[in-house]
Amino acid sequence: IERFPADTRMVYANPPFAPIGDYRRAVNAALDSPIDALPLEKQLAPSSRVTIAFDDPCLPVPLMLSDTRGVVIEELLKIVQKDKAVIPVARLKNTIKSIKGDYIEQTIPRHNLVQVFTPQVFAYRLILAAYERAYQEGYVSTDDSALVEHNGGKVRYKFCSDLNLKITDEVDLFFARQILDNNLI
Repeated sequence: IERFPADTRMVYANPPFAPIGDYRRAVNAALDSPIDALPLEKQLAPSSRVTIAFDDPCLPVPLMLSDTRGVVIEELLKIVQKDKAVIPVARLKNTIKSIKGDYIEQTIPRHNLVQVFTPQVFAYRLILAAYERAYQEGYVSTDDSALVEHNGGKVRYKFCSDLNLKITDEVDLFFARQILDNNLI
């Protein structure tokens, strides 16, 4: 601190949240009382058919003490019975900017932006029709929900934990190991 000017103010991160003891109970409690919606079990029809889309399931996933993926899948399956398409999302924390040439073009307000995770869950006929249309039109996307949107479908979102990591490179794997090593899930 002695190296900084006298009017310097130090800002420290908040202490970490305590680990969730019973993650299944916590997830279910949050999803049983969704904001501005009926409880999930009232949004389901037992006869619905769904498709669950995962990103590259061949990538190694670190061993977890408690695997929340099953809970997330169960809850997304409930939602898809009413809405036909649902994806897990989390709020963006980083500032997002568009670029043009070598310069920043603009800062994009992030209040309506989310980052998307997997699994993405769709009614079978809906995703099949989206893929068929995309194939016929030569439309290419790396995101299944984008195909549904392109086909005119609506995709519901469900906020989930930022710990629902998408492991695509070594940095993601590093953070996943840190989360597990520190018993954050």
